[in-house]
Amino acid sequence: MATQSLNSVPEVEKLTSVVLIIANLIPLIGVLYYDWDLQNVMLLYWLENLIVGAVNVVRILFIAEDKHIFSRLFTSAFFTFHYGLFCVAHGTLLFELLSIRIEGLDDMFSPIEMIQNASSIFAFLQASMGGTASLALLGMVISHAFSLRTHYFKGGEMHRVKVSDAMKMPYQRIVVMHIGLIAGAFLIEEFGSTALLLVALIVAKILTDVLFHRKEHQRFSMHDTDEEEME
Repeated sequence: MATQSLNSVPEVEKLTSVVLIIANLIPLIGVLYYDWDLQNVMLLYWLENLIVGAVNVVRILFIAEDKHIFSRLFTSAFFTFHYGLFCVAHGTLLFELLSIRIEGLDDMFSPIEMIQNASSIFAFLQASMGGTASLALLGMVISHAFSLRTHYFKGGEMHRVKVSDAMKMPYQRIVVMHIGLIAGAFLIEEFGSTALLLVALIVAKILTDVLFHRKEHQRFSMHDTDEEEME
């Protein structure tokens, strides 16, 4: 069984990485062929944060280490609160940096109004980007959901991930990525937004996303678990 799992892990990582890349190519196509601008791309990536958070709530609710449903419910609620604060801070910085103004979002975000604000942002993107906004967001949902199903449920990560791991997993992946994105957005704002710079920003995001995706799942793969048991 260990040999079979060992051989299957790289193929699983390759498959989910390909789906991730395909989903991330949609913004690239949007910039090259549909005139997406920096605001569109960064707002889309902010909405992706909410998808990542929702996926992690599911991860916490089904974690095998915690046998008590009320404990998992409390942990998921606590995670939602502090992750919501992170998204608030990130969104506030993004809106100030890019001077984004959306009707109904004049005030700073609050975790309580997160869903309403996300709906307003999505409506803004649909108005400026058309159906491609829905396609891009759907691609992100499919990518993260497919990875969750493949690695966490079918691959058995739910039996190897601890509560402490699940609480910090989204941050390990997105904080570094979004620091880079915001730094890139600042430079683009300073030197002028061009399609070439936007393409470079998106390509850097794809590479970082794939790197952290594979690193995250390799950590909890059967391969690593087997090695630890042998030691």
